[in-house]
Amino acid sequence: MTNEIQFLDKYLPLIEPNHSPESSLVFDSPEYRKQLIARLMAGEEIDPSEFGAVTIIGESGRSTGKTTHNEFAIGKEITKGRGDVWYCRSELGDIRSSIFTSMQSTLRTMGFTLSNNNKHADFYVCASPFELTHNATGNKIQFFAINKDINRTKGFVAPSGKLKRIAVEEANEVDDGKYITALETTANKYIDSTSKFVYNLNPPETRQHWSVDYFARKVRGGAKRIYTTWEYLARHGLLSPATIADILKMKRDDPLFYRYWYLGEIVKLNGLVFPMFDRDKHVVHITDRTRVADLVGQVIIAGDAANKNDATAVGFLCVLRTGQILVLDGFYYDPLLHGQTDDVELGQKICDWFDGVLGKYPGLSTKRFSGTIDNANWNLLQMLQKSRAMGFFKWYPATDKMILRDTNRLRVLLRNDVLMFNVDTDNAVQCFVDEIENYVYDEKSGEIKKNQKDHAIDMLKYGTLLYEDTKIFF
Repeated sequence: MTNEIQFLDKYLPLIEPNHSPESSLVFDSPEYRKQLIARLMAGEEIDPSEFGAVTIIGESGRSTGKTTHNEFAIGKEITKGRGDVWYCRSELGDIRSSIFTSMQSTLRTMGFTLSNNNKHADFYVCASPFELTHNATGNKIQFFAINKDINRTKGFVAPSGKLKRIAVEEANEVDDGKYITALETTANKYIDSTSKFVYNLNPPETRQHWSVDYFARKVRGGAKRIYTTWEYLARHGLLSPATIADILKMKRDDPLFYRYWYLGEIVKLNGLVFPMFDRDKHVVHITDRTRVADLVGQVIIAGDAANKNDATAVGFLCVLRTGQILVLDGFYYDPLLHGQTDDVELGQKICDWFDGVLGKYPGLSTKRFSGTIDNANWNLLQMLQKSRAMGFFKWYPATDKMILRDTNRLRVLLRNDVLMFNVDTDNAVQCFVDEIENYVYDEKSGEIKKNQKDHAIDMLKYGTLLYEDTKIFF
């Protein structure tokens, strides 16, 4: 028994039939198919719309419901008739924590049961490869990454021989439109007049981004564009009061970024990336170190470990019982100032620093620890997680990276006074503060300026992702 789902009017194209019964007969007629084959064999490129498929572009800011509505549509159609769904993102490392998890959550919301071992459940869950199989029909929702290689999607196969829907989430994150086109080329073998291509995207930083013109051309060619804002969901009671309050706070305190983040406008960002950082609010000076352990619930060790001439930043992030994050201590090694070092020596320096922090703050060693470090320096990660000093807790390589998402998370934490810094003469936290205070947008492009010092900022991105991902702790 499935639950009744509120499907908002603006999203109805996601579930409406592509064509009238009369038009469908034309697309499916042998004569029309013969004409298409002749054109294809003559070397002509044919848009999927001529096969009868419909393309839908979901363009908007955050908290608009475009992902959830598309997943509701997938849930409705995957249980009927024959046909599979391809659900894609740019990178493989993003799939498990995003669309694979969210699709399962949506199916449960719809009233379906899921299991990786119970054959009586509605859906069978497989994590390798990422698939959700509807047990009654055998239809599959398959999850793929499509970026970096135009041949990556060449071998994709629809097990049923038919595709109901091809969906690409965060389609703007793909490096180039050619990877979208490559996906379509493979999918065209399995579509018919009932199939849908759905591309959900958030605004890029500049109008020069490939996705602006690429998807505009699709709309001019007949693709349906769905644009909504968070207010549409709020008016229908689909956003929590806390979410609405946070959005309105950004609208008031940071209107330019609000237009970009929540309205989906392409704006020229300028000035400081973290203008909300305030030393009076975000910097503390601990005087009684014996009381710190009583305030701490968990500890996250986060690092951005560079190679060659770049600096390495490691933070001792304490998750306080209040829910705030206190950067209690820090390690910062700049080879341009102190000389280059190999991974073994650098790992030893980090372990010595870690032992020193535990010595300065009695009782912290009994807390629950987790660690994350940039996967670009795999050797250092391996040494730390096997070391005597830091090998007693689990480490997570920092592979889930999205510049805009991660930067905005730090902005929100600072704006809400959640992220605090303990600056002292015997730690390197002042180096972290210096980076935050000097991190700027490029005046010409409106993007975050390249070649700035950002090692502490990257470290904070990785550490706060663990803080945000409660699955790691509970």
